[in-house]
Amino acid sequence: FPVTIGKWGICSFENPAAIHVTKLMQKFSGRAFGFRKNPIHRMSNQQFEDSVFRVNDYFKFINNKETDITLDGILSKATEMVKRFGIKGLLLDPWNYIEHQVPNGKSETQYVSEALTKIHMFCVQNGVHAILVAHPTKLKKENGKYEVPTLYNISGSAHFFNKTDNGMSVYRDFESNVVTVYVQKVRYRDWE
Repeated sequence: FPVTIGKWGICSFENPAAIHVTKLMQKFSGRAFGFRKNPIHRMSNQQFEDSVFRVNDYFKFINNKETDITLDGILSKATEMVKRFGIKGLLLDPWNYIEHQVPNGKSETQYVSEALTKIHMFCVQNGVHAILVAHPTKLKKENGKYEVPTLYNISGSAHFFNKTDNGMSVYRDFESNVVTVYVQKVRYRDWE
């Protein structure tokens, strides 16, 4: 039976919308654009058109050049996307590109706690699932390999672990080029 996915709002600073669209089109079609050497793996014109429509149906992109990129500005735009398009997911990628305005007299830890609460409340009030991508601080090397990052390695606060419902880290072993996903927290595991 066909798999149904909800609509997603994407706020990505490191990858332009065109890159995301290209990658999603290739996922939907199971084929690549013409840069592949073997023509058998290339997307047909029909697959191209079908993929464009699917991406447009399921993904809406926040234009970072035309949006207030503070957390409040992004969540305001996401609220608009909930009302206009019915998004059920929001990707914020990455945390360090959001323009954080920490008020005078407030510590970074206090700010992070309040910011994560804002994201959580947006999700609860709008029935949206959010994925927040955050990069770790500089990691230690042991025996020539970087340690596996944890949610506590995100710069700014232990609240990235404390306040998250589901947290994971993605680790690449550069020697073997194997990527491993480590699930580090599942708040509601009893609901499985």
